[in-house]
Amino acid sequence: MAPLVAPAVDLSVLGLLLGIRRLALHGAGAEELCPARRLLMFSSLVTLALNVADPLIAGHLGEAAFDAVGPALLIGWADVGPGLLQALGTAARSVADGRATASA
Repeated sequence: MAPLVAPAVDLSVLGLLLGIRRLALHGAGAEELCPARRLLMFSSLVTLALNVADPLIAGHLGEAAFDAVGPALLIGWADVGPGLLQALGTAARSVADGRATASA
């Protein structure tokens, strides 16, 4: 079943990451990002479950742990990423404004 569901989950995660990135860079607030972040977190948990289910059932705990690394990072970035992007965008605008003021 995982080979059938995984591409849909992967495309959802990719679309959500790109959408959240665009919104965050254009100054969307936490309230506006919340629904997309919730869906991204759910998709990340589904990815984690799909990755570790087969190795866990087979009793391969090392393989399950290894297969959990990617989704765990995705879950972390889903939480940290939008705020980081907003901070980077704010810093870039501050630097650009400082250059414009200095050259005037």
